[in-house]
Amino acid sequence: MANPSKSKKSTSNIEELLISSVRFRGDKMYIEFNDSRIMVVPLKLYPEIEALTSEQKKKHGIMAGYGLGFQDLDKVYHISDFIGYENKQGL
Repeated sequence: MANPSKSKKSTSNIEELLISSVRFRGDKMYIEFNDSRIMVVPLKLYPEIEALTSEQKKKHGIMAGYGLGFQDLDKVYHISDFIGYENKQGL
């Protein structure tokens, strides 16, 4: 039997966690991290993103794995906005 802890790379150090991709389905945002974990986020927690149209949501960009921005929003969301961790390095 395979050891599940060795079958998939896991980022145990939260400071190594990066956003790899973001997609939207219905009223949820799916954030995939560099260790293959996916966080499902209700858009009601981020009303500015929720208010965007489907086309506007497609116009997003990931900034160095730490930030998420949208062409039609002035705000840039940091990875800590989603995982609740304050980055001490100011990234």
